[in-house]
Amino acid sequence: MNQAKLKTTLTKQITVDTSSPHQGMVHDGKYDTPEIDVQSDLELFAHWGGFFDRESGVKFYLYGFSTSCLGANKFQLNLANRQDIQQTTSTHASWTAPSDGKYYITVVAYNGALEVSLPVCSDGVVVDRTIGRPVIDPNKDTKTSISVSRGETGVLSIHVLAYPLPEFTWYYQLQDGSERPIIDVRCNQTDDGLSSTLTIQNVTVDDGRKYIVYVNNSLGTISIVFNMAVLLSSDDDVHGSNNTLLGIGIGVGLGIILFILLGIIFMRTGRRICFQKKTGNDQTVFDDARNQQTKSDNISLSEIPPIYEIVDTDAVNTRDPTDPDHIISETTPSPYEVLDIQATNLQHNIYQELNAPPESTYEGLDKQTTDQQSNIYEQLDLYENVTGTKMKGKDNAK
Repeated sequence: MNQAKLKTTLTKQITVDTSSPHQGMVHDGKYDTPEIDVQSDLELFAHWGGFFDRESGVKFYLYGFSTSCLGANKFQLNLANRQDIQQTTSTHASWTAPSDGKYYITVVAYNGALEVSLPVCSDGVVVDRTIGRPVIDPNKDTKTSISVSRGETGVLSIHVLAYPLPEFTWYYQLQDGSERPIIDVRCNQTDDGLSSTLTIQNVTVDDGRKYIVYVNNSLGTISIVFNMAVLLSSDDDVHGSNNTLLGIGIGVGLGIILFILLGIIFMRTGRRICFQKKTGNDQTVFDDARNQQTKSDNISLSEIPPIYEIVDTDAVNTRDPTDPDHIISETTPSPYEVLDIQATNLQHNIYQELNAPPESTYEGLDKQTTDQQSNIYEQLDLYENVTGTKMKGKDNAK
């Protein structure tokens, strides 16, 4: 108020904040990339989020990289001549490590009342400039052999250490050892930086095979072979037995149908299969043209083949006892002489002419006529009447 009694009112709001900001989470690595645990580069990256204060909000952050997590006593506001602690309003930071080792980043938040939050530390990242080529992560469990029941979900996972981040490519292996890319809609591949997971929905018996994953980055490539076995339940065994019985039934049915079709074909063509028993002495060969009534082909061969025996054929020379100057020479029969005389005597005329022309139908009638008596009619005289008397001349006729 002045001397003229004029006055102005100024209102100021003072917020009393007695609570510290809530701590958030800190991650190793850059934004929008999976968190890493190992790298071959000395330059470290980190980002954080989730810090908040309801009364006065977050005003700034303090952070520091170290070989261990930092305590609250390291984050005082007096930062003069401090190189290990940095102040920022951003939510990310970077730092170059002096050498190989494991490093952590610790972050605190200050609100408008300059109250500090509890320090939050990352899980650390290993810097190893001697590595970079993908290797299996010894700290993670990578199972290369699994068993899955039929109809369930099969999961194959691999965890590696590599820098730069690798790419994962999955294949399945055939029995001949060749590899094929996985394109089945039931299969889903999920990559997460240093790990990859292959998920197979509704596993079938054919899914029981070997799978191969190739892990590749700019420094090298490794491959890991997985083996998945599919377990069958008792219901599957019963189903398999039913399928076997069904296959046998189908085979028998097809055989019966084929037999019936063959029978129909033979009936329509007028031929039939004829089985005829023949003795050893009956060696008649029937030609199809000779047996048109039965339409059958009958061939019989002798059941008693000739027996041959090799006989000694050396000539024997002897002297006549009465005449020493006379030599008698005797030889044995032919080495292939037929010994089975009985079979020879029984096999008469084993060949007969095929397709012989049939006997003329008129020969029988001619023979019958020939056997009868000769001509029973005689030529009558021109002028002999039926009574047997001869007619006289014209005068007599008058």
